Amino acid sequence: MEGGGGGGTPAGVANKKQASSLPVEIAIATAKNGLYGAALGALFSRIPTKRVTLQLAVLAGVYGGTMCAMREITGKDDTKTSMVAGFTSGFMFHLVARRPSPPRVPTAAIGVGLFFAAFNGLLHEVDGRFRGTALEDTHVVGARKG
Repeated sequence: MEGGGGGGTPAGVANKKQASSLPVEIAIATAKNGLYGAALGALFSRIPTKRVTLQLAVLAGVYGGTMCAMREITGKDDTKTSMVAGFTSGFMFHLVARRPSPPRVPTAAIGVGLFFAAFNGLLHEVDGRFRGTALEDTHVVGARKG
């Protein structure tokens, strides 16, 4: 997939004659998006702290890596893919933001992950509607016609 995890296209997913393997693609997408997130963290914080930079690096890196993996696995760039990446990045973002914390999975991290999933799903749908590429659920379309 050209462009890594966050910016590739589904057409790039269809091309299976890639030189690198899926784990390498995911690692590259995660690292690339993590560096972008770290740069944004340093840029947006008035006093560049390691904490803000780390949080945005994790958020962007996990999102990019998950999008890359989901696009390769499913062969689609749809709302579900965006929501899975949103949940994963939100969950990991909360774990990093709440550090140091007890070594258990806090329920708040699940809530943050669900919020990010809903937010990313909504953004994907709105973006698809503006571009005219929104995918309708075939079951809903069939129910309306019948």
